[in-house]
Amino acid sequence: MIANETTDVSAKSQMVVIFRYIQNGDPVERVWTYLEPQNLTAESLTAGILSVLDPILENSKEKLIAQSYDGATVISGRNTGVQARIKEKYNFAHFVQCYAHQLNLIMSKAASESPQVRLFFGNLQELPSFLKILRNA
Repeated sequence: MIANETTDVSAKSQMVVIFRYIQNGDPVERVWTYLEPQNLTAESLTAGILSVLDPILENSKEKLIAQSYDGATVISGRNTGVQARIKEKYNFAHFVQCYAHQLNLIMSKAASESPQVRLFFGNLQELPSFLKILRNA
């Protein structure tokens, strides 16, 4: 199971839950659902993820063998993070940090060193707000 939370342009928190599994000997990855967590606490994020996992795996808890998220402390905390809370219920759900997030952070840092690149991505980031203003005008 992979879960990732982000905030959209309207400052609304959204989380995607993805399942990766084997079917007929082939790996399959499916976007399972989108959630809107009430807040970004470990309790709220865990509750959202469990609301997806429990109905599917309630009689087969050993089938969840891995969980993957970014490296945020609220997620990866060893004792009270989301991954620890999920592992309490799903004993085989080992935490694997999503290295795509680390690559994104590295690329963002590298790109921010150039003033032209920083300006380009700053403008690009503001594009949804600009389009929203045009739509409402």
